Amino acid sequence: MFNWLKQLFSRPVPAAEQKPELPGEKKPEVPGEKKPGMLEKACQNCGKPIQYDPKWTHIPNYCRECRAKFDEEKGVERRKCRSCGRMFTVPANLKHPPNYCKACREKFSKRKATGQTGRSAGK
Repeated sequence: MFNWLKQLFSRPVPAAEQKPELPGEKKPEVPGEKKPGMLEKACQNCGKPIQYDPKWTHIPNYCRECRAKFDEEKGVERRKCRSCGRMFTVPANLKHPPNYCKACREKFSKRKATGQTGRSAGK
């Protein structure tokens, strides 16, 4: 009964009928595909290639999967700071984990102690 529908969706789409790529549209990442300008090194645990930018100040030694496995074994969780965007680790069993890294928390506490709130006095 629906054979014509199955045939319609099972046929490959000709290049003329494919959607044109939009300027801001991202292509899906293909695992193992090297991005331009990136270098590679092997994970110290499993040997999987890790891509990194030579401009980075910290070059990772472990792939994401191995790092996640190590964090799980240690009982820590990786979070992203809401202020600066850096990744930091916190114990996984915290009921209310922090949203800011240690450096940003110290910066905010100094500002609070000196009375600077980030707002102008006239408003």
